[in-house]
Amino acid sequence: MTSVAISPSGNVAISILKPDGTSLVNCGNFTAPGECDLPALPVTGTYFVTVNPSGLATAEVGLLLSTSLGGVLTVDGSALTFSTTRVGQDGFYTFDASVGSNLTLVLAGNTFASNTLVRVLRPDGTQLATRTLGSSSGYTVDFTPTTTGLHAITVDPYLASTGQLSLRVQTQSAPFAPSQVGGQ
Repeated sequence: MTSVAISPSGNVAISILKPDGTSLVNCGNFTAPGECDLPALPVTGTYFVTVNPSGLATAEVGLLLSTSLGGVLTVDGSALTFSTTRVGQDGFYTFDASVGSNLTLVLAGNTFASNTLVRVLRPDGTQLATRTLGSSSGYTVDFTPTTTGLHAITVDPYLASTGQLSLRVQTQSAPFAPSQVGGQ
């Protein structure tokens, strides 16, 4: 959502409906520009966006539909840069990994003004690791794949943030030490 104006005041609830009229996703309530991440569309057809201002308010909303930017990373290969000037545009990168390999996602050159959520996903789409980046650079995410196959990394800038961030997946030279709980 690129703009929102509500009169007299309040919020706007936005939802996406499938072609049969059932809910695809409830985007939540907005009082300022933001984003709504859509899952893969399950069927071909016309989808509907509902915009519901609170109470007796009226609302004017600017909407922009974007596809994710991305590419293919190679473990121990070159970094790729996710760069967007479009509000709500996310990054989606893939890489092959083997079960039990100790890897680090190196995130550098972050120019997003607000938080950015980065997730590492298993081949089945479930989350393996996550990190919320602030507005500075130099983050790492250590992880060990639990399955062999094509993994993914998603980059999700917060609200109306635009900028760039470089991503690189590299092998760790030594296994990670397990965390100790309660002095055990």
